Amino acid sequence: MTTTSGPRVAVDWFAPVLGMDGFVDYSTRLAHGLAAQTPTTLFSPDHPWWAPEVLADVAAVERVAVAESSSRTERTAHWYDGELPRALERAADDVDVVWAPAFFLPDPSPVPRVLTVHDLSFVHHPDRFSPENRALYVDRGRPDAERADAVLAISESTARDVVELWGVDPARVVVTLLGPTVAVGHVDRDASRARAVRRLGLPAGGRFVVAVSPTHWRKNLRLLVREHQLLPAAPRRELPLVLVNADQPETHRILAEEGDDAVVVLGRVDDDALRDLVAGAVALLHGSSLEGFGLPALNAMALGTPLIANDAPSLSEVGAGAARFVDITELGSMARAVEEVAHDDALAAALSAAGLRRAADFDWATTTERTLTTLRDVAAGRLPTLSVATSRP
Repeated sequence: MTTTSGPRVAVDWFAPVLGMDGFVDYSTRLAHGLAAQTPTTLFSPDHPWWAPEVLADVAAVERVAVAESSSRTERTAHWYDGELPRALERAADDVDVVWAPAFFLPDPSPVPRVLTVHDLSFVHHPDRFSPENRALYVDRGRPDAERADAVLAISESTARDVVELWGVDPARVVVTLLGPTVAVGHVDRDASRARAVRRLGLPAGGRFVVAVSPTHWRKNLRLLVREHQLLPAAPRRELPLVLVNADQPETHRILAEEGDDAVVVLGRVDDDALRDLVAGAVALLHGSSLEGFGLPALNAMALGTPLIANDAPSLSEVGAGAARFVDITELGSMARAVEEVAHDDALAAALSAAGLRRAADFDWATTTERTLTTLRDVAAGRLPTLSVATSRP
């Protein structure tokens, strides 16, 4: 049930497909926030892969018939060039603006369009993407961003990339920072550690460091493991590295090649277990070379867990003044930081307090407010009032 009136928003529900966790979480949280304030309809492929019903209590759902497709590129083209535009045309009298949560726009569209860009890793590291994905994100994503009435960027870093690498007019780019997915505040980290230790089967009172979802190529898992292996043998075994959401063949191959005997590999865990693992850790290690935002880093700070991170966009933005930053390509840099945090209680306490203060600067209510303001502007035929062009000197 909406509490205020506003533009009638059509949400493209193509990106939030099962298995694309970041898009699912972002789209779901933001769509829920929008639906609480303005009439919102989710336009979703009528296929079991998609589950818009998670928001059926607050938003309308429009299921759209889709054709069978043999590839991701073909499926994307069907949706954005035919199925979604036709559905929006049929609903044109009931929609004021379209919000697409990830990279692509319906074309043509009877109403103004806003899209979200998460990162431009495929521009920075094209060799890491298949020819099909490069073509999809560059050949399709860039023109969509150029013709969007507004582009939402989930960090200042991504906004700079959209302007500088894609040439999008800064007057149409708005930064909508994310919020943590855990409550910000002091938690009983000892109790969290005890529960995590029981789950992992570690000795009572055992300590550990943790990395969340480290298997994507840009997370630098091999370098992360190598840094942990540089710890002296006894401290390394007393401070195992726990890899969460990492039980994949590539992980085990890297561990076998690197020979680290003090790593615990976990698959997916539920939200409560993940919270305990992060809150109970001596530190969260984030070795990524590129992030659109860096949600595991923000969640660690929100729980008071010291953050040790590679000094890379946008981790340096999210953790500004509240993390121990290193250059993970400098051999031994993260290992030294881990030893310092593990053995210097004052440093660990300072990082914990700084992280809590920094995490309080981020919240989903602000993300929703900035997004809704932009949707209102675009629906009214205005340039975004919160654009980076108006917020920068």
